[in-house]
Amino acid sequence: MREPLNSYLVLASRSIYDYFRKGGETLPRDFEEKNRLTRQLSWTLPEASPTTVERVKPSKARRLSSCKSEDATVKTEFRFLPLFWFLGMDDKPAQRVYFNLELARVRQIKFTAPHPLNLVASYLLIDLRQSGYVEIYGPNTQNVYGHLQDWLEKHWHAKSIPADPHFCDRKFKCTAFRKRGSEGENNMGLCATKLVDFLNKVCHWKMIACNASNFGRFGDQREQQIAIRYDDFKHKDCVHVLVELRDVGYIEVSGLEDASSTVAKAVHEFITHQWHCSEYRNNIFEAFSAKYCDRKYRTPPNFYLREGLRNTLGRRTIELATFMSAQGWELAACNGGSLYLPKQKQRSGDGLVRENQIKFVGDGTVGSTPLTARPLLLVEFRTLPGCDAMGRAFLESFIEITGFDTNGIYATLSEFVQNHMQSRLVSKATPFCDLCFACEAFQMKEATLKCKEGRFLGESNFGKYAMRLCDFMVDYLGEWELLVCNNNCLSVSLQGQPSLAREAQMVFRFRDRSRDVFVSSGQASLLRRPPMMAPGYWTEPGKAGMVAQEVVPASSEELVMLQEVLDGTYKAKRTRDRLGQPVPSRLVVVAALRSETPELWDRYARRRQRLEQELKGEKDLVTPVTLAASLGLTLRCIHEDRGNASNEAYLLHGSNPTSAMSILGTSFKMDLAGKNAGSMFGPGIYMAESSVKADEYARDDTSGSYAGLFAVLFCRALVGRSLQVTDPADYGPLVTNGDFHSVVGDRERAVGTFREFVFFHEESIYPEFAVFYRREL
Repeated sequence: MREPLNSYLVLASRSIYDYFRKGGETLPRDFEEKNRLTRQLSWTLPEASPTTVERVKPSKARRLSSCKSEDATVKTEFRFLPLFWFLGMDDKPAQRVYFNLELARVRQIKFTAPHPLNLVASYLLIDLRQSGYVEIYGPNTQNVYGHLQDWLEKHWHAKSIPADPHFCDRKFKCTAFRKRGSEGENNMGLCATKLVDFLNKVCHWKMIACNASNFGRFGDQREQQIAIRYDDFKHKDCVHVLVELRDVGYIEVSGLEDASSTVAKAVHEFITHQWHCSEYRNNIFEAFSAKYCDRKYRTPPNFYLREGLRNTLGRRTIELATFMSAQGWELAACNGGSLYLPKQKQRSGDGLVRENQIKFVGDGTVGSTPLTARPLLLVEFRTLPGCDAMGRAFLESFIEITGFDTNGIYATLSEFVQNHMQSRLVSKATPFCDLCFACEAFQMKEATLKCKEGRFLGESNFGKYAMRLCDFMVDYLGEWELLVCNNNCLSVSLQGQPSLAREAQMVFRFRDRSRDVFVSSGQASLLRRPPMMAPGYWTEPGKAGMVAQEVVPASSEELVMLQEVLDGTYKAKRTRDRLGQPVPSRLVVVAALRSETPELWDRYARRRQRLEQELKGEKDLVTPVTLAASLGLTLRCIHEDRGNASNEAYLLHGSNPTSAMSILGTSFKMDLAGKNAGSMFGPGIYMAESSVKADEYARDDTSGSYAGLFAVLFCRALVGRSLQVTDPADYGPLVTNGDFHSVVGDRERAVGTFREFVFFHEESIYPEFAVFYRREL
């Protein structure tokens, strides 16, 4: 049997090929020479011995195929082409050594719009390899390496081994990963689920992405790649459930041991009653072997259907995800895969086995936060290479849509793919999907190696059209959010040569609400000189004015002061701006970023100086309650010599996390004033002194990893001489002509709610903190 080579050597340069060819040596069959080779080549060779499978003449030695990479702004794909090395020893026939990478290795990385909290978050990547390794990449935040090592040693009997810094930061050898039989049964999903649960509950790291891949001659070698982020403030005590659909006739469920019995019962009843599956019973040979999943089921005949590459796994995924969402479990990840049965095990067809691995996250209870009002939609891309009678290559490509026709999305999406993706409708309501389009937009390049070892080795424009579709659904329509976007490659034979078929799977979820979001335009400008009277706690580049903007995490002392303001200005009142939502019992600071923007500060400081001269000696100014809420922030508004002659104070402005970051860099724009929340007292910049009033205008990002976190801007404001009013009207001219510096809309005196401070000069506001918080009801 030919053993697969770990992907390390895929990155090998020509020098390693020259070493073997010129030196006339073959790779060692046992790895007694491993250390010598490692020292000479600076490579850590995997503990897998390639096997000689064919003898050829030395003259047929071929060059090592190159490693190819592509880089893009929003998508990066790394492709590792199959390698065939021909090694000779003196005048003896060379040995053809296979490293058995029939499938090109493809990694596609997708990014969504930036979120401010990513500036302070730590990320970690963990690779689980069935060959017996666990590899970790990323910073050792909160001693996560130590926690992981303790857990791996205790539960997987892992041993730490030296890590090659070119590939990972920490590496462990273990025997926890198992497989049995020839139908793809393995415990990688179970292992990944237990590891993710530990990282979430004990270490407070959240799973951001988790993908599975198959490689090797039959595709039965497994990998799991788990991306996690440190979120100590959120996502604690989540439970993960993994369901694997395998069209060889099984469904496997992992993670039920950590979920409640009610959840386990609900999943069991759905699979047995709705899908009419029967629980799998271990035979006598399996009864005492290692555990591969928590529960396993046999599917009834025709539960899975397949026609070429088309299959019903996508439809089954949507059915399961819809049921789980009704129980409060959110679809977190979804991956397709495939393997080939040996000839002696093939029952019919080509021996291809299709798989889908679906991961859900919840709090372990049923019905906690039902998501049934947010339907799902699945869009799949498929491309199958072929050859015509003249030997010319072509692609047969499809776009398949499955799910709910929410708000007429079928018609809208049909128009888009037909007009922008060279597609035509070929079928409706088949067992495989609800809409199927033949597509001529997808392309793959043929191999360009001098001596071809295959055709269509993976380079395609799938990523380009996947991003176009996502932009259309998420940004243009504004009603859908992207949950899952994954890729899969299958090895197919094309005139006796290996070739790749490509697939992509995107799952969208309907948003329960959409809204216009205030976002200021432009970017921060470089001042190129020290700003006037920059705060002493700024960084040196900010004080020198040599950066356009410096965003730094708030210190622990600043977080305390910000929380003091949220608590000290809390008032259990509501207005119509809350739109019928309940008033939170408390607003809890999660994180905060402080902005140092020299150009904005300079104009703010100059206006402050003018106000100090105008108000010199003036008394009985209206002061916001924020000045009494936090002594630390108040002291920042008081100069040791001049005091607080400008009546400066911190005021609050509710926003959403994405918009808050934009406002930090460019401040508020008067030409956009009143566009988001009306203009009761004139088209100005509205600030609140109460955290509850600011919270009425705050919004959370409804999608993404930080959904549920709200944002409020803490702004320095020059209140100056205020015009106090109770009735709605446009009071802007009274401020702009110089009689007053701000307007206080005193709805507290009028109807018992809140006071709002309105400004009509952009330079009267300096947005300093973007504070991210959660509501406690």
